Amino acid sequence: MGDSLPSTSDRALSELTVLRELGKVVTSTLNLDDLLKSVLVTGSKVLGARGGVIRLEDRSSGELKVRCSLGEFDKTPIDERVARRVLFTRKPISLRHIEQHRPVSILCAPLLSNGKSFGTLTFYDLEPDLSTFDERDLQFLTTTANQVSSSIENAMTHHEVSVIAQKEEKRARQLSTLWELNRALLTTVNFERILQMTLTAVTIGDGLGFNRAMLFLIDQKGEVLKGSMAVGPGSPEEAGRIWNELSKRREPLSDRVIHL
Repeated sequence: MGDSLPSTSDRALSELTVLRELGKVVTSTLNLDDLLKSVLVTGSKVLGARGGVIRLEDRSSGELKVRCSLGEFDKTPIDERVARRVLFTRKPISLRHIEQHRPVSILCAPLLSNGKSFGTLTFYDLEPDLSTFDERDLQFLTTTANQVSSSIENAMTHHEVSVIAQKEEKRARQLSTLWELNRALLTTVNFERILQMTLTAVTIGDGLGFNRAMLFLIDQKGEVLKGSMAVGPGSPEEAGRIWNELSKRREPLSDRVIHL
């Protein structure tokens, strides 16, 4: 990296400029994927690295998972070992490792929140001239990790809340579908009609959303499971036409099931 900057003062100015721009980026978005990618791309450019990896600790399982990778360095055997070491010690490291007969320079720093590590930020250098990261690079990485940690943690929380909200919304739709199906079933005592309504509610677009469904019932005499009824389009084209027509109808799902 030293060759890319003509002097120490120019290098320091460049790093400060990058940190300022990175600060603007990480505070401008709560999208976790975009944020992590920006950190890796910016850091790799400044350090002259060939790629990098961000690992974050899964809050439910405690597993240290790859959340973003640039250059597929997460597939190297040493990546997880280095990340786990840094996560445990909460201290950045710089090392040189031989990977498949090639020297690899590695920088890794912990992502910290309230004194606890929740992830790692790692950069790799496989330049042809076998250059290695220096102490200044390690300082820059540590500063970068400290700067982006809170933004990454906020984005993680936002992502987790969004996932929970999506699950709850899906569950609410499913419960609504079951309630609407119950309303529809109360309108008839015809057995085949009841089966048809049930399968239609399972496959209709704003119902449970399956493409096809088949209902099996136990044959009491033969004590075997027999297919009683199935619904579903014969082709993707037919499916598109059916759901397009149904999407234009605004009545409740129970009414659509009854009138099919």
